[in-house]
Amino acid sequence: MIALSKLLTLDIIKNLAKANLLKLTVNGISMCPLIQPGDIVSIATSESYETPDILLYPYKNEGLLLHRLLKVNNRLFCKGDNAFRLEDICAEDVIGKVVELQRNGEKIHLPAIDRRAIALSLQISEDFHKGRYDKNLAMQQKSYQLFAAYLRKLSHEENDKK
Repeated sequence: MIALSKLLTLDIIKNLAKANLLKLTVNGISMCPLIQPGDIVSIATSESYETPDILLYPYKNEGLLLHRLLKVNNRLFCKGDNAFRLEDICAEDVIGKVVELQRNGEKIHLPAIDRRAIALSLQISEDFHKGRYDKNLAMQQKSYQLFAAYLRKLSHEENDKK
């Protein structure tokens, strides 16, 4: 999650994204391990968004969320890689998508996740819902274990490239 400051209104943030000038520091863990607290993301608007783009959008009273687009069906369905809840948003609410990631002053390649991983992430959300929103129960499901292992592997592969 990225909190809106009193100085930066949503309109200013949207205009910065349109001009490809929006850079934000991540302070949540919902996209770990691929995006970590302290990472800096550059956000830009796009004509359209598709899976597996990582989108920035305001969500309810939670501030700005930076989550992965998993499904498009008249609305957009997003979820953090390290989260359980699926968010249902309007395309008009999207500020932009991640176009660059920096960690400790270095540009980091952000690997795309494949269709199987998208399906697993959606299944995690479904398991979370079926389990009455019990994180511990959802974490015991095979979908969660497979997806977590997949993300760890991607993260290690990126670290090995350095």
